[in-house]
Amino acid sequence: MSTDRGVTPELPLLPASVEIFDTTLRDGAQFEGISLTVEDKLRVAEQLDWLGVRWIEGGYPQANPKDEEFFRRAPSELRLTNADLVAFGSTRRPAGKVDVDPTLAALVGAGTGTVCIVGKSWDFHVTDALRTTLDEGLAMVAESVAFLKGEGLRVFFDAEHFFDGYMRTQSSHFESSKRQRSTVPTASCCVTPTVGRCRTRCSTSPPRS
Repeated sequence: MSTDRGVTPELPLLPASVEIFDTTLRDGAQFEGISLTVEDKLRVAEQLDWLGVRWIEGGYPQANPKDEEFFRRAPSELRLTNADLVAFGSTRRPAGKVDVDPTLAALVGAGTGTVCIVGKSWDFHVTDALRTTLDEGLAMVAESVAFLKGEGLRVFFDAEHFFDGYMRTQSSHFESSKRQRSTVPTASCCVTPTVGRCRTRCSTSPPRS
């Protein structure tokens, strides 16, 4: 399409629909002064479903007795018509094995058809916080996703501090590895077909093209 002033730039294609992944029951419940009971979490989940939210992250089933009870009661007490309940956890531990990892076992036992695992995507956190190699960081994600998908679960991967790392190095250690696409099995994720890029700190804005 052209105008008298020249060619009008093409507008970006908009998706036909947007699916919301809500973390109120985990992330939102961590704010100071908030303490949700299991009854609270069940009622909030009902309201999120009524609003049309597609994915409701219910919490970390291994974190505390309250979250364990929530996932135990949810199948019989929640009647979700729009949303799927998601159990949250993390990748296997460094140098660990997926088949004996307690976090992955808790996700499999949570009774949800979908899980979300968080992992380090900033190379600084892999080498300094986890104190392991970038190759091992990739293997932790790849093996955890493969294990959970092998259990019949849909997997979301939350790439923690993605934008913090990207803005400092102009790449994440996932993107900089040419082996990543063949190493990490395809997972359903929050933003792209491979990883959900997480803006962990609200003060950090995603880079602009």
